[in-house]
Amino acid sequence: MIKFGSSGGTMAPYAVTYSASGAVITSGRSGISVQPLSSAEDQRLSSLVQNGIDKLKSESCPGTFPDESALFITALGKTITVRGSCEPGFTKLWNALAKSRGLST
Repeated sequence: MIKFGSSGGTMAPYAVTYSASGAVITSGRSGISVQPLSSAEDQRLSSLVQNGIDKLKSESCPGTFPDESALFITALGKTITVRGSCEPGFTKLWNALAKSRGLST
């Protein structure tokens, strides 16, 4: 399972979950593509997560405000939460997940 989204702050929270079967489940926001992942897309995203999540750390970036929403990724028993854009590895991975669902990054 891979889950990502936004939490806290003034923006409405949302989450997208990719289940092990490839199904896509969303909560909290409309307009997110819920089409199942293709096998190739599932493998690509799984590989990105497996190769990247252990290198990431949660961070509240300098210059961010407490009411600013944070982005998160949960996978492999680990949740990484970042407020701001000071973690380029996290931003790259989150953007890849978001792009697969048609979300602007």
